[in-house]
Amino acid sequence: LGRLIAGGISRPVAALEDAARRIAGRDRSVVVGYRSGNELGRLADSLRALVDQLYMYETSFDAYPLPISITDRHKNWIFFNHAAEKATGLSRNEMIGKPCSNWGNDICGTKDCIIERLKQGQLSAVLKDKDSDRFHLVQPAYIYNPQGEHIGFIEIFSDVTRQYHVTDFMNDEVGRLAVNLQYLSEGNLDFTPMTGAGNEHTVEERK
Repeated sequence: LGRLIAGGISRPVAALEDAARRIAGRDRSVVVGYRSGNELGRLADSLRALVDQLYMYETSFDAYPLPISITDRHKNWIFFNHAAEKATGLSRNEMIGKPCSNWGNDICGTKDCIIERLKQGQLSAVLKDKDSDRFHLVQPAYIYNPQGEHIGFIEIFSDVTRQYHVTDFMNDEVGRLAVNLQYLSEGNLDFTPMTGAGNEHTVEERK
């Protein structure tokens, strides 16, 4: 009888322990089937609610159109959304638990790393893609637990490619205008009034 009672307790406990371990490993397919009015049943209800809540958070991040990267305090990935998968070409399932330096940018693993800049008090930075002319405004922040302890980082990326190129183009044109005005003030008409060539991001400004 004692073994039967013990088995009736240990089996659901083992099942709930396995479910909790799989949930911690981001397995959102977990089905917590145990139901009872006792303490174990209430624990199972709590695990089901946790799965639902985690799924809601994950799908909310995935619905956000901008890349989001979340790492622990050792800069190992805890999560990144679908937009970050698209931006990096990396698989989230394969990268969870690995260093965020797998992003592969030139600044990864250096003192110019966005998280290292955050530690120095810099709350935003512009990051250039490694293999293209695209630029991103990255806004990092600390993540804390309910006890106020630092447990990780979040980084949100915004595409500022056009703004970056427009600013660069306008700065060049202001410099060009200043030189031409200097020539004109000296009576030197040997200057070029044409604007610079620009690129596909500055078509409207060149007009």
